[in-house]
Amino acid sequence: MEEFPKRKHPRLKTYDYSRNVYYHVTVCTYDKSPILSKVGVGRELAPAAERRKFIFAEECDFMDVFIKTIHLNDNGTLFVYPDSYAFDMVFRIAMGVNWDEEKSCLIHNPPRNWSLLRWYKQIILAVESEYKITLKVDSDTIYENIDSDMQRNIENGEFMHAV
Repeated sequence: MEEFPKRKHPRLKTYDYSRNVYYHVTVCTYDKSPILSKVGVGRELAPAAERRKFIFAEECDFMDVFIKTIHLNDNGTLFVYPDSYAFDMVFRIAMGVNWDEEKSCLIHNPPRNWSLLRWYKQIILAVESEYKITLKVDSDTIYENIDSDMQRNIENGEFMHAV
């Protein structure tokens, strides 16, 4: 009898999956075959002609997620708290951005001598590149220990010009 390799458990050991949040899901098919279909309760699979073709990540539209809080602690570390979304797969050493499981927020690791506005931009870009999600502020976003100039630059989108 042929022995199959043992599968790794895909769930993170330290993550609470009972939380009411959105999840990023990637579905792969063998040889990118367009086999995904509409399935409904009490219905059969849709005819092959109606089946949804495989969508590559580059073709997807960006989804918006709003930021609940932007916080600067006394050590100069920037924390970005998304509203009901977990970015637990963001770990970009080259980008210096991580997901803090305990606090449920994105943080920067300051190995570079960048401004806080540049670090904010880096956090936004890390999420966009990893999840195809645009983090946005709105009128409900709370700014903690953030000066008025930085807040204005974030709200006006000027942070994207930060170097």
